[in-house]
Amino acid sequence: MIDLETHKVVDMLNSREPEKVEKWLKGYENIQMVSRDGSISYKKAIEKAHPDAIQISDGFHLIKNLTDSCKEYIYQKFSTSLVVGETKDQDFEQMVDDNKNVVHSEKEKAKLKLVKEVRELYSKGYSKRKISKLLNIHRNTVDKYLDNDFSPTNMNKGKRLPGMLDPYKEEMQVLKRSGKSNKEIFEIIRGEGYTGSYSNIGIYLAKRNLKIEDPKEIRVKRKDLIKLLYKPVEEVEALSKELYEKIIQRYPVIESIINLVNEFKQMLKSKNVEKLEEWIEKANNLKIRKIDKFVNGLKRDMQAVRNAIIYEYNNGLAEGSVNKLKVVKRIMYGRNKFEMLRQKVLFLENNG
Repeated sequence: MIDLETHKVVDMLNSREPEKVEKWLKGYENIQMVSRDGSISYKKAIEKAHPDAIQISDGFHLIKNLTDSCKEYIYQKFSTSLVVGETKDQDFEQMVDDNKNVVHSEKEKAKLKLVKEVRELYSKGYSKRKISKLLNIHRNTVDKYLDNDFSPTNMNKGKRLPGMLDPYKEEMQVLKRSGKSNKEIFEIIRGEGYTGSYSNIGIYLAKRNLKIEDPKEIRVKRKDLIKLLYKPVEEVEALSKELYEKIIQRYPVIESIINLVNEFKQMLKSKNVEKLEEWIEKANNLKIRKIDKFVNGLKRDMQAVRNAIIYEYNNGLAEGSVNKLKVVKRIMYGRNKFEMLRQKVLFLENNG
């Protein structure tokens, strides 16, 4: 029990049983207002001990319970990543190129390291045969790496050598779209001078068909969507406003849930209690079981919820005191019983 005005611990009880809580509260006849969590047991104990006391449901717990309900629904309803749109071909090709560049860079670093090791070992007097065995590379590779003219950086990076199919690619696409089979296309371009294999044609056309028929997907991680329950889209690094628009266009229920949470937070902040009934109706219209359960909890404790919107009081003081209590409890662990813990906490509160 913490005094809402002085912010000090008044007393402690080692029980949650309604009868014991009721008896404990009756010992404090001057209680006029109580901020508490959503426990129905506490509600009933307070009503019996102090029928006229104003009960306030803690705003932090209300928001936490709502966001937890929405989070559970999203975990249950959606997979770990969601498809939200399609990339343009050039965007996909850019992603592929970027990935190739990363792979190439890693390979280049590994080669630079190996060349350095070869040259260091050789400078220390190791023979080429010994270096070959130590580093598990071919003797010819050792010779190549020791050559002063050798550069570990690939100077042809990003340069593609022309292939045998290149002169015929556009024609092959036109022929394929007109309904020609791979075999017929092979015979046509072979008559024009193509000297490569038949299999190359099949591989190339298969890749082209895959690119046309299966658009590349943009995916969003579920965990990034959940972050929207706690912060605006501008503060979620993995999302942009444009991407968010695509998300809610494909999954409108996500927008409804996020708006519901934001409206509840705004209602508490603005102290607009008249919005509560409207908010409950909007929540019920979603027909989501997890949210319905939360709303039913509000209805069972409606007056305390209304008071949470009206009054400024909350359980923040209690949360801070509990942290302090846990530190004291750990220091005393195994050496003292509850009554000693209670006396120490009260002493520290009044003499700290």
